[in-house]
Amino acid sequence: MNESVLVTSGASPFTQRRLAPVQRLLGNIDRRQHGYDLRDYAAKNWSRVGPLVAGKIHFMCGDMDNFYLNLAVYLFEESSNAAANPASGFTFEYGRPLKGHWWHPGTGLMSCVQWPHK
Repeated sequence: MNESVLVTSGASPFTQRRLAPVQRLLGNIDRRQHGYDLRDYAAKNWSRVGPLVAGKIHFMCGDMDNFYLNLAVYLFEESSNAAANPASGFTFEYGRPLKGHWWHPGTGLMSCVQWPHK
């Protein structure tokens, strides 16, 4: 999972460095960065983006995601259910119980993983 952003520091576009949005050890969040919170973006710009995406986005997520991404999907679901003019019409499907990051509908196991043959 990519947890950093390539940013330009200084006047030259050739001086670039990776900037982590969250410090893993302390949990500090770099608030100077933005653009990652799709829930916030959709809520602020719903009058413009709502008609373009209503009924066209379908979320699938395991309920025990390795990176805890399921928690963000729960928040996005709450926010999208509150959207009006137009209603979001998004669908949310969760792998339960105890399905991980690679879960997708129609599988009991991680069918996307191919085991090496001997």
